[in-house]
Amino acid sequence: MISLILRNNAVEDWCYLNINQELLQGRYEWINIDLPEVELKYPWAVRNDILRLFFLCISFESKSEVLSVLKDELNLSLNETHMELINFMCYSSSHEKNNLDSIIEISDNQILLNFIYETLERALLWYIPDPSWGSDFYYILEVSKALIERPILENLLLDESIKAKGVEFNSIDEHTHVFYKFQDLCLQLESGRISYDIKTLAIQAHGALIQSIRLRLEFNISSLNEIRFDEKVDSIIEKETQWCISILRKSDKT
Repeated sequence: MISLILRNNAVEDWCYLNINQELLQGRYEWINIDLPEVELKYPWAVRNDILRLFFLCISFESKSEVLSVLKDELNLSLNETHMELINFMCYSSSHEKNNLDSIIEISDNQILLNFIYETLERALLWYIPDPSWGSDFYYILEVSKALIERPILENLLLDESIKAKGVEFNSIDEHTHVFYKFQDLCLQLESGRISYDIKTLAIQAHGALIQSIRLRLEFNISSLNEIRFDEKVDSIIEKETQWCISILRKSDKT
């Protein structure tokens, strides 16, 4: 969704929320949550506006709290795209007792492909490995999204002898490598023979999300001591894992 929003919305056409730094920092008293400014003279202004919305959304426990701040306190007018983003970003009020791996194990391929896509999009909200504009990783997800929206064969054959096509695997880092593996997998779908186990890749996508959280937070100045900081990060990872579970459950019901 976000990769498509960035492609389809020019800087001059986007309806900016431009959530101010003071509000964001007030929600993150335990860490210096310095986010890039929304400057309309740059092509990445839309991305920065979305990033600010994301970090506001995840500072609350529910969507209703976020909407209360945006509408009542900030008096912002939200359009359909804003609401889609908020629905995507906010945490679910329900919590699953089952662990993520067990839910991945019983999910079908179509659900898992969409899960991988959405989880990697969320990972980029936490941390963008490629700081250039536009990011290769957003492009990878844009291409992959188009491929998984096509009809997918029910019986995909796992053939690990297939050579990678279409993408140079220019990263040996597991955190970024999963993006390239996902695109290559999507390119293989039409043939019905794939060289990656989709369930394994879904677990790795969750791992990329966790690593993105750690990379985003580890170099920020915090008022917490090391133990309390680690506990705070662990609590965020748990919330993000619950978000992953809610995405799978939601897809399973549609």
